[in-house]
Amino acid sequence: MISTAAFPALAVIGFLALLSSFAPQSTPNWGNAGMAGASIPLIAGALSPMMGYLSTTLILILVFGSVHHLTNGWQKRQLIFGALLFLAGFVFAANSVENVGSFLMTGTIAGVLFILIYTFILRHHTALVILMVAVYFILIGSGSIVNPMFPGEGISWILSSLLIGGVAWFWHGKLVNQ
Repeated sequence: MISTAAFPALAVIGFLALLSSFAPQSTPNWGNAGMAGASIPLIAGALSPMMGYLSTTLILILVFGSVHHLTNGWQKRQLIFGALLFLAGFVFAANSVENVGSFLMTGTIAGVLFILIYTFILRHHTALVILMVAVYFILIGSGSIVNPMFPGEGISWILSSLLIGGVAWFWHGKLVNQ
């Protein structure tokens, strides 16, 4: 079941990484050194991604769960809600905008991926969104092992990954067993 959840998240990460490599950047790609200023950077670095994971997961559960409910499992009103999924992809792509061209390209790909991921995977098992977002956040943070901004950031990422993975596994298990 985890491999089913990991594939779409890896596909999204791969496409976004591919797109960002083609887009011209006006600034250097600096890491986030904000946690280094915390009183206990190791704990702050481990807990910080958790809030992003929880908020992103709740929003995506709301989006995909609403689409699932209002289309009766993708049996009716597919065109309207397909367009809404496409727009939701644009909204999620808006977080990493550097210029209009990259926004349109990233938004289009994210919108198409939202439709494809829902159509082929999430409409059959909506609770997988919890594991997909966990895989996404764990992989996004993995750059801190290669290029740490402060001593202990790699350990902080490992703790964060374990925390996000544990919460996702527990949450998914509770949701599936209802």
